[in-house]
Amino acid sequence: MSLIMVPTTTESNALTMVDAPTGWVDEELAESQSLPQQPEPKEEASFGTRLGQVALAAFPLGWTAFGDTTEQIAAIEQMVVVQPPQHDAWMDADEFQELSSLAQALPGPWATQLFLACAMCHAGPWGGLVALILWMGPGVTLLTVAGLWMPSLLDADPGWTFWLAGVAPAAVALVWHSSLNVCRTLDKLGWVLALASCGATVFMDHEMQHVIAMPDTKCTFPMLMIAGGLLAVLDALVGPRLGTYKEVTTDLEKTSRHMSFPLWTSFLILELWLVLLLVAVLLAQVIFPNNDYAAIFSQFFRMGSVVFGGEESLLPMMTTELIPSWFSQQDFSMGLALTQAAPGSIFNLAAYMGAVQKGNLFLSWTAVASIYAPSFLFLLAALPLWSKLRQVVAFQAFVKGVNAVSIGFMGAMCVFLWESNIARVTDVILLVVCLGLIYFLQVSAPTVVAMAILLGPLLND
Repeated sequence: MSLIMVPTTTESNALTMVDAPTGWVDEELAESQSLPQQPEPKEEASFGTRLGQVALAAFPLGWTAFGDTTEQIAAIEQMVVVQPPQHDAWMDADEFQELSSLAQALPGPWATQLFLACAMCHAGPWGGLVALILWMGPGVTLLTVAGLWMPSLLDADPGWTFWLAGVAPAAVALVWHSSLNVCRTLDKLGWVLALASCGATVFMDHEMQHVIAMPDTKCTFPMLMIAGGLLAVLDALVGPRLGTYKEVTTDLEKTSRHMSFPLWTSFLILELWLVLLLVAVLLAQVIFPNNDYAAIFSQFFRMGSVVFGGEESLLPMMTTELIPSWFSQQDFSMGLALTQAAPGSIFNLAAYMGAVQKGNLFLSWTAVASIYAPSFLFLLAALPLWSKLRQVVAFQAFVKGVNAVSIGFMGAMCVFLWESNIARVTDVILLVVCLGLIYFLQVSAPTVVAMAILLGPLLND
């Protein structure tokens, strides 16, 4: 081992001896003192700990995720980035925004997909499954109970219809509010596509059914979305551009460290989704055409696979495909209002609709599992692929076009809800009151529904 003299410069430029009285130090010790000390890397939490952290974040969110999508996303960011309960942040703000972009690009409710993506990146697929169950559990439970109980209540005493007269205007106001909030994200191209799809949807519902047989909406909605995506691709690649396209600046490699699947796994999951979609169609149309479970699975799995741009775009599909053949307009309006007042996603409406169908608990569970399954599968497949897909301008443009068309569906839904639920002057008054409570007083959705229930009988008396 070599020994060296370590000089230090002082005001007198004298040679100062370290480690008096000898003045000699070990060379390795001198080097360690001269280099900046690096902090020791923090040991990563175990899988069980991370899974517990997901559950700790998901449980309160499941009970408090009221309001529209933007409010839910703000609550999720607070929970996983800003101030996580009893643990370090799962990711930084840039990574959270990147996952938000991914969630918006996939079918399914935006806020739900975002929270599942955060949970999967933190604790893998099992973390995503735990997050999904705890996130949707409270809302699904409340709506299932309501769906099982409400029909018997109305049948036993039809007078309850009078006392619930304010529910429908409140539901219309909440959907209008959510739709207007989503429209704020549109650029010029988005507005063009949204207005076109809204007009086309309303036209097909009002005019074409009087001229020729209305086309099957099972194909109409997907075809309009594909057309919007292709037009957006032309805008991005050919120009002149009406849309805006973001540059990729965030690296998700660190964030997605617990989702390090090989790429072939993503394609395998997509093949699984396609097989399930074909099975759903065959079960309902060919194998068990008169089976309620097959019909529920087919309808809700297919709708869950094509809901882009906002969860409210699910509503026009339900109204055109399920009313009045499966459910009455009253059942739908009641379920929509209760879903808006309950925590969680509008996808939870499937729990109410499944329960109302013959008062069957298992039909409710089938509907919920069917509508959420595509969202979960698409997210599993997309996380390993996202780092590559997000850099492709054509992919960005296609997703932008599909989302814009879906937002147009939400606009059409506002028209449909007005026609089917606002029939009297008192309904208009209550609608205006609810909109005022939402926009000027920032009243929460459950409070709006509760106040509408109280005001409805007074105005209609």
